[in-house]
Amino acid sequence: MTSTQLSRISGIFQELFQQQILPSSYLPILEERLVIACKPIAPRHRGKERRPVQDSRLHHKLKKAKKVYLDILDQDPHIFIPFILAITPRACETFNILQFLKVHPRNDRIHFLDVARATLDSIAQRHGIIQDSHYKALIQSLFHGPSQSLTSLRPEQPDRLGLQRSSPITTAESEDHWAYNAAHLEAIRINFGNYICDAIETARLRLNEQAKSPTLQTTECVRTRFPRQNFQDAIIWLDIGPTGHITSTLFPQATLDLLTGKRSINFANVSI
Repeated sequence: MTSTQLSRISGIFQELFQQQILPSSYLPILEERLVIACKPIAPRHRGKERRPVQDSRLHHKLKKAKKVYLDILDQDPHIFIPFILAITPRACETFNILQFLKVHPRNDRIHFLDVARATLDSIAQRHGIIQDSHYKALIQSLFHGPSQSLTSLRPEQPDRLGLQRSSPITTAESEDHWAYNAAHLEAIRINFGNYICDAIETARLRLNEQAKSPTLQTTECVRTRFPRQNFQDAIIWLDIGPTGHITSTLFPQATLDLLTGKRSINFANVSI
């Protein structure tokens, strides 16, 4: 274990902690390493011909990576995703888990949004690991509930303001959907207008994107899930910045409660 690896794990943890989603730039790596951790490695059968050294080396590397990833999952599920994104299967061969656990703080946890859970379930469904015990343990730890299926749509649930809302009649809330995690800024402005687009430009997630790539013309502040059945509802998430006037316009009852002292809301960053 090196200081560079520790810094990499910590940096990804802080990024996910702030954004509360799984950025699209990480998805290929996440998919590869989540499968390594949760999908059984095919047994090697002895044959008459000797296997190439390269094949044996790859098999050993995958077994070692699987063990390291699952050890981290068992010890601290909340660092598991940043860990597998930061530490390659090759690096697992020499990674000292005991040393890492001695210096790794366990005070914080990432409060992922529902869209992150949908991303994980989509990967798990695609690779047949959604019923794997390790995957179930991960979901239980991160979201305090089992992975979702088509029959687990909730009829009603409170929104972030504590108000009851009806869930869309749609499979977009299950793994049976198409997910789009980034949108072009010009398209956002055309479809939602300057009022919403300007609010998105001040969101914490957007500011982080601009700090990394000032010329980036897409943003994950707009995320969408489309059901595979096109007659059903789609779901769109918008991340906006410190714009309490938008929230008070959309949710006047919440504003009334604020004025009467029934509820307090932090409008610093809002996800709609």
